[in-house]
Amino acid sequence: MTSSSNESAERTMERCAECKEEVKGNDKAVDCDICGKWIHIKCRKLSNVLYGELKKATTVTSTCPGIKFLCQSCDRIFEKFRNNMKQIVEKQLEMERKQETLLMNLADTKKEVASVKDSLNKLIQDRDNEASKKEDKVEEDIEDLKTQLGEIKMKYSDVTRVNGAEGVSIISTNQVTPLRTIQLEVSEVMEREKRKNNLVVFGVEETNDENMTKSKIDDIMQAIGIDITKVKYMGRVGRTITSGKSRLVRVICEDAEVRRKVLKGANNLKTVHGFERTYISPDLTKSQQESDKQLRDKLKEIRLQYKEAKINNGEIIIIDNGNRKILHPKQQN
Repeated sequence: MTSSSNESAERTMERCAECKEEVKGNDKAVDCDICGKWIHIKCRKLSNVLYGELKKATTVTSTCPGIKFLCQSCDRIFEKFRNNMKQIVEKQLEMERKQETLLMNLADTKKEVASVKDSLNKLIQDRDNEASKKEDKVEEDIEDLKTQLGEIKMKYSDVTRVNGAEGVSIISTNQVTPLRTIQLEVSEVMEREKRKNNLVVFGVEETNDENMTKSKIDDIMQAIGIDITKVKYMGRVGRTITSGKSRLVRVICEDAEVRRKVLKGANNLKTVHGFERTYISPDLTKSQQESDKQLRDKLKEIRLQYKEAKINNGEIIIIDNGNRKILHPKQQN
């Protein structure tokens, strides 16, 4: 939360993330520790007591600096993040338990191998020093010990394998899930949550006039029968392109239902004068874009045999005698 010394000056420039009213310097309001947006305590239904504790937490001498406040949007994202992290931590702990058992078994096996090697070396030395009358007996003992050593080596090899649900898998100390992998998975989950109601519009002429671009988006929404108040213009995507090629325009829909209606209506744009080269698609993350490209490449391959094949809900299908037939199932990612 913002420190009290700059709070009044900053709050006069903010609007409540819930009611959209201006947050004035003398209003009872708190800012989200993640996105920094201000929210009136009455909008978030916070008591005066809790508001006081949150204010105390921002002071240098606070006895409870760990108190944090999240807006509803950030709280929903981090709830999903916490659930995913819980699953990851549980898998991590299970892997560590298996690894600990493995290391214990390896240590015991190494001790057995060392003991057999010591016995073998002693017998070899005895064979060299003993009289010829004992030579046959020593040779027999050596062969027995060699057999034992071979069996222990097999045990040593087997103990480095752990039977899993899907068969035998090799476990090693570097198999623990790296922190970087966890960070990437969490980042992907948060980015998809952030973009879930976003869309990108192709074919909107590049211009330095933001109002003109926004007006063009309103025209597109009206052309497909969407209330323009339910779709918010967010801006261009990426850097300015000098070649004259127009950048994408990102918009955010009021909810998932509006997003679905926009995508459905966008199919008719090619028949509307002035919008023949305009089309709309979901705002995908880099990972989703890669999966989408792989799916479209697969579609090209399948269309060599099935010309009517198409992508539907992440699957490649054809309609055969009125029945929906899946040619390529949805990939999990």
